[in-house]
Amino acid sequence: MSKLSKIEQLRKDDYYFKNIPDTIRIPAIGANLEEVVKPTEGATLDDLAFAVLALQEKSSALYSLTESVRNLYDQARKNGALGAQVAIDCLPDAKGGSK
Repeated sequence: MSKLSKIEQLRKDDYYFKNIPDTIRIPAIGANLEEVVKPTEGATLDDLAFAVLALQEKSSALYSLTESVRNLYDQARKNGALGAQVAIDCLPDAKGGSK
């Protein structure tokens, strides 16, 4: 049986690390003009901090997208839309719909 790497052992032993990636992406920042992909096992604290910033940016964008879709759904439902109707057509004209 082969010995587990440190990162594999972390994933196995600790729930909080089960999704830790093999690599991290460090975005282009300041004088660094290109994104860098590094193995997580060799990442410094600064590398992790920059990777977290990039992930938070993606997370914020995904949250914003999710909320926009949820708001469209909610508004259509409030206007009486049913499951098979086109949601945007159930919004008032002022909001882009045809109602």
